[in-house]
Amino acid sequence: MSSSGLRHGAVNILKLRDFEKIEKYNIYQIIAYRKGKKYSYKTFCTPECTTLIDSYLNYRKHAGEQLKSNSPLIREQFNTNDKLKVNNSRHLTSKSIRYMVNDIVRGHYMKPDINTFLEGTKEVKGYLAAIDSLTINNENKLSK
Repeated sequence: MSSSGLRHGAVNILKLRDFEKIEKYNIYQIIAYRKGKKYSYKTFCTPECTTLIDSYLNYRKHAGEQLKSNSPLIREQFNTNDKLKVNNSRHLTSKSIRYMVNDIVRGHYMKPDINTFLEGTKEVKGYLAAIDSLTINNENKLSK
């Protein structure tokens, strides 16, 4: 989600056919909401994400799953010894993905004190340093 800009509501319904590998850059082109032409769009993911996707799919293949174009990208957990479950993959729900992301964010969310957030430190810039980039109106930039 973070490397492609996909929202959790798009991630849980992705199928393998929604991915086209661009070998030259080691990235995937992703089609979100393929069925809904009105909301369908294309995006990409980073080489790091591509490597993780490939690794995950290899894990599933080695577990005995026969990957098909309509297989879900991210499937529910399964017991590798239960061949029926291995080959009857089901998508994770949007709620499951949202829960996993929230769990990760809660564990890595930084809450600096308000002055550090405003002014920053030697290592990290604060909010004041971003004002010009966040301001839409050119008046602020012109005045400087």
